[in-house]
Amino acid sequence: MENEIHRKLAQLLNEWDPLGVDPFDGGPQDEYECFTAPISSMLHRKCNKREIIDFLQSHLTEHCGINYWDKSQMNSFVDKAIRIIKHLK
Repeated sequence: MENEIHRKLAQLLNEWDPLGVDPFDGGPQDEYECFTAPISSMLHRKCNKREIIDFLQSHLTEHCGINYWDKSQMNSFVDKAIRIIKHLK
């Protein structure tokens, strides 16, 4: 089950593509790998949407060096990520 969660999270992150690396058009497919384990862990611990968003904002700023992202796309990603864990349990 854990591999399935990581795979689905990676897919969602690549679709969102907050860094604009375009993984579906020649960009790196594993650019967001550093996000999947922490998000998976947060989902298993039943962290709420705000906690996941706070993590994403912090990680994008501190790890990736960006301080702007589309908030509606981030919200959509988190909603989809939360649904993943609900459907797989």
